[in-house]
Amino acid sequence: MCQTYPFISRHVNEICDVCHLSKQRKLSYLPSLNKASKIFELIYLDIWGPYSKQFVHGGKYFLTILVDFSCYTWTNLLKFKADVQSNVEHFINFVETQFEIKVKNICFDNGHEFSLKYFMASKGILHQTSCIETPQQNGRFERKHQHILNVARTLMFQSHLPINFWSYVIKHVVYLINQVPSPIISNKTPFELLFKQPPDFVMLKVFGCLCYASTHVSHRHKFDPRARRGIFLGYQNGIKGYVIFYFDTKEFFISRNVQFNEMIFLFNNHDSTSQPNLSLPHGPTASPVDPFPVEPTTLPSAHRHNPAVDQPINHTIHFPSTCFDNPHSTTSSFPFETPSPHPPLNLTPQPPPR
Repeated sequence: MCQTYPFISRHVNEICDVCHLSKQRKLSYLPSLNKASKIFELIYLDIWGPYSKQFVHGGKYFLTILVDFSCYTWTNLLKFKADVQSNVEHFINFVETQFEIKVKNICFDNGHEFSLKYFMASKGILHQTSCIETPQQNGRFERKHQHILNVARTLMFQSHLPINFWSYVIKHVVYLINQVPSPIISNKTPFELLFKQPPDFVMLKVFGCLCYASTHVSHRHKFDPRARRGIFLGYQNGIKGYVIFYFDTKEFFISRNVQFNEMIFLFNNHDSTSQPNLSLPHGPTASPVDPFPVEPTTLPSAHRHNPAVDQPINHTIHFPSTCFDNPHSTTSSFPFETPSPHPPLNLTPQPPPR
């Protein structure tokens, strides 16, 4: 402009206040070079939720903990945001006890639920945070949540589980991600980097598939069924067994003696548009919400609790019939609310998605 019209004066050192007020944009983001050199030197924390639908045991949140060096991930289901502080404190104590190492840096956003100033000061932990309204600075965790939800949707579409079971889906997705090689860590698994040994796939089964759990000898007679039909929902911390949802009685159970048919999905034989609103009755119940976000079922033998595996542990939760309402209908009807002892089952195999 100044070359075309020489009479226009150019003030190089002047600050144009109007230009900043009218045209200023955000600065570009450079790739982060902040990478931990050893295990638990840096961990990321973030909370996801609230989701519009409560999970089956009550709650709309989950806390995610990511170890920067190994990409190993923990998740813990939460009923309230206020539970974050106690869960983080339990996790730090767990790391110090099980791995005999100190956490040095914790990175999380400016959420009020992360009120850990005095706790981190007592432990000598440095706090790294992102600026307000700049989720790009927390991009690694945003991508981690995107990865978890992408795989979770895949399992939900394959198993046809009601939406209230999303908590079991999230826990199982994180379990799978920790066992799968990642190009970010030179095609090694997060489990291998954390525990210095490859993962064991002996107990790995297709999520949501049909399974048959043996009944207790003390609870059956000569002509009673020797097994109960259920749906595989994953694993329970500290127990060498499988979490089973009994379709007929609508209760949860943990058992070691289970046989699987991994090509059949029981919920696929019913109307997929009906999503039961499973909510717990009042009073104390057994819940899979863990006291702290740890997965002892994936730990090596040196770190794993070893219960009497021949004794299935009963974690039974009974649901009143009114809990199974169809939100897409004005009536309180559920297509399998009062099933026959042995309802018909379509045994056509459903191949898993590639």
